[in-house]
Amino acid sequence: MRNCFYFVVKYGKIKESLKLNIKTMMKLKKVGVMSAAKILGILYAVIGLIAGAFMTIFALTGVFGAGEPTGGMVFFGAGAIIVMPILYGIMGFVGGIIGAWIYNMVAKSMGGLEIELEKMPEIPKIEQ
Repeated sequence: MRNCFYFVVKYGKIKESLKLNIKTMMKLKKVGVMSAAKILGILYAVIGLIAGAFMTIFALTGVFGAGEPTGGMVFFGAGAIIVMPILYGIMGFVGGIIGAWIYNMVAKSMGGLEIELEKMPEIPKIEQ
């Protein structure tokens, strides 16, 4: 928006392409199964890393048990930060495959998800 204002001040007019605001309805007919699986796998692995970090902190401070953390709790906490991202990542990957496959089957029979997209106006380059 700032570049648009500069353009108007410097040249005294605004191009028609800057005022153009195109909205288009489109349908999402198919989702790439492996693409969805990879994205969800990575997303869930990050969530698992965060959850594993909290589990490690709780285990090391003795929140799960009464009093001081024992050797088993320390091992459980250290394992959580390694195991949870792996398990969450695998579950996200498999869930992404199943979810994308189900969406593709439903979209084939129902016609897909309608979304409204808006084309952003091009801001001209301003040479100084």
